[in-house]
Amino acid sequence: MQHSETSAHRTLSGNIKEGKQLVLKVSTSSNQQSADPAPKMCVVAQKDQSTAAELIWAMKVVLSGYSYASCDDTLEILRAMFPGAIPDSFTMSSSKVSYLISEATGPFFHGLAVSDVKASAVPYSLLYDETTNKQVQKQLDISVRYWSVARNQIAVHHLATVLMGHATGDLLSKQLLKAITDNGLPLNLLLVLGSDGPNVNKKVWNNVNDVVKSSGGHGLLDIKSCTLHVVHNSFGKGLDSYGKSIPEFVVEIHQWFKLSAARREDFALLQESKGAQKLGFLKHVECRWLTLEPAVERIIKQYELLQQHFLKDIPNEKNNTVLSNARYLRIRKVLENKETIVQLHFLKSVCIVFTAFLKLFQRREPLIHLLHDECSQLLKSLMGRFIKLEVIDGKEGEDLTDINVELVDNHLQDVDIGTNAKKAMKLIQTEKHKLILLGMKSFLLSSTKYLQSKLPLKNTVIKHCRCLNPQNRLHQWTVASVKLLAQMIPRCLNLDVDAVCDQWRLYQLENIADSAVKDADGNTKQVDHYWRYVFAIVRSDGYTVKYPDLTVFVKSLLVVTHGNSDVERGFSDSGHSVTAERASLSEASINGLRSTRDGLKVFGDKPHMVPMTREYLSLGRQAHSHYLTRLEEEREVAQKKKKEKEEKVAKELEQEKARVAAEEENKGIVEKEKKLSIAESKHTEMMEVGTELFKDANAKLREAMKTKDMKKVAVAQAMLDTAEKQIEEARKKLETTRSEQRVVEKRKQSFMDSFIAKKQRNPSVH
Repeated sequence: MQHSETSAHRTLSGNIKEGKQLVLKVSTSSNQQSADPAPKMCVVAQKDQSTAAELIWAMKVVLSGYSYASCDDTLEILRAMFPGAIPDSFTMSSSKVSYLISEATGPFFHGLAVSDVKASAVPYSLLYDETTNKQVQKQLDISVRYWSVARNQIAVHHLATVLMGHATGDLLSKQLLKAITDNGLPLNLLLVLGSDGPNVNKKVWNNVNDVVKSSGGHGLLDIKSCTLHVVHNSFGKGLDSYGKSIPEFVVEIHQWFKLSAARREDFALLQESKGAQKLGFLKHVECRWLTLEPAVERIIKQYELLQQHFLKDIPNEKNNTVLSNARYLRIRKVLENKETIVQLHFLKSVCIVFTAFLKLFQRREPLIHLLHDECSQLLKSLMGRFIKLEVIDGKEGEDLTDINVELVDNHLQDVDIGTNAKKAMKLIQTEKHKLILLGMKSFLLSSTKYLQSKLPLKNTVIKHCRCLNPQNRLHQWTVASVKLLAQMIPRCLNLDVDAVCDQWRLYQLENIADSAVKDADGNTKQVDHYWRYVFAIVRSDGYTVKYPDLTVFVKSLLVVTHGNSDVERGFSDSGHSVTAERASLSEASINGLRSTRDGLKVFGDKPHMVPMTREYLSLGRQAHSHYLTRLEEEREVAQKKKKEKEEKVAKELEQEKARVAAEEENKGIVEKEKKLSIAESKHTEMMEVGTELFKDANAKLREAMKTKDMKKVAVAQAMLDTAEKQIEEARKKLETTRSEQRVVEKRKQSFMDSFIAKKQRNPSVH
């Protein structure tokens, strides 16, 4: 009993009760090739095991897109599956998994990424885009592209998601700068701001660039807008000239069969009767041209079956109400047009050129070293369809933009429309061929002109980044490119341009092993994997790095984004999280989901492979308290906003009352002025009448005095008395009126002075 009262016994008893007691656990080595396969003893706490299990479950929920509500009965199910094996300290519910994600898994992976960015000590890029989500809010997603020290390669990680109402240039730039400062990232190392094409992003770029310059940096590198969007839009420009109905037709066909089992069955029976492969129709999203090529190809394969189904089978059905269906009529009209199959084959042929480019530059790996050359190849491929070879030959990059593609003398006599499109043309009357060919040439011309004006072939940064391509290593022009680009690196890195150039020349003479360029299967390695091989080359002493300045230079440029696909891919991930059923997710929950999903990619999307560090377990244990703290802070912020709103409303109401009172006062002054003005006129008129009467009486008095007519004298005297009284009375009233006018004038001047003073204090006063 005495022992039970000691502090040590009480502490240990409390540990047992709370699941903190350390216990010995037998574990075998995870390395099967280990020379020592014997079991090992490790010390763990039961509560830590439970916390780790809860975190693993939360990560699995994020990875697989499970609903939070699906976690409510998890504990009971696990205990039924493994009786006696589930510790009492393990708990799980919809609310718990929610705050584990927002307060533990999300912050853990986010912290790893931010620490990794800071550890790199070289420039980084921010990529951003905004869209309207299922919550009908503007969702701004910000990603960071950087050289990862942990992975020794270029990495892209979700940095922040911000929910907004309005998304003006000033508001977007403010949120981008806030994301940088909130995460403690060095502003002077921000090198590139990646975005798509809308004009609002020009304002954002200018705002952020000004702040970066003020922090002591060179400013942002201007790589213009996302090239992927340019290529997407160029295809759209072509469709505006020819084949615009095809994407709409592809969507109509997919929608016709999408939700109707009966229609699918009818078409499947037709496929079976003709011995054709049972294929469905693919969905095409109009804002993503990558989906058009496979969707068109699927329709071409089944075009004859579609004609049979829509033009013969459906009309022959008895009591068929489908014949009046608007979608059916639109599909039928397109299928009846003999030119449709020609357009399908033509677009399929042209899509190949665009799809190859789009697929390449939607990859995560750094591709800035290829962007300029691939843009040139894309433009030359399109030009080659309708421009003479001698016009294109020998021209690269910006020289291609100077070719006059509208000049008829530069055009081929026979436009290359694709082999299958040419075959399909034989089914159409010869007199229509010229018009169809003009339409196809118009497509190629419109698309090419747009690319000439929008592709970044004249951009200095993109042009000179070609030097990073291992295939260009031995070219003499790369030295000039390196010197130019080295001067654009942030000053805070103190990069010696001459040292970089000297090391580049040594690198050109370096004997690079084939294994650095290609893997065991003969495939070309990612350029950052190639360069990390170069970075690891040492001097003859065996340990001093040979290219220290060149390493900083190359790492800085590999963060330059080749497109905005990374952040837009994040919208797809976000779409799995912010669904119609999850339309009330908070900003913290969305950030937790996004950071967790991004972080798990580093571990091969395997939650059980994530190391359970002390920091991670601590976040898991404290998740609930952090959650409550955040809720309290959000309540305080909401109350503060509510109070500010109420104060604003009260102030506006007070201003409105003051305005109404001022208007009333002003109205009263105006009315008073008007009345006094009328009175003044009246009294002045009375004085004038009295004066005229006085003059007449005086004249009559003189006449009466001459004739000594006492009766007339008396009348004239009476008139004089009346006139004097009227003049005196009018004079007194006029003085009173003018006195009141002076008082009103003072009130009016005082009112004006007061209004001017308020206007100076608050310009919004009207």
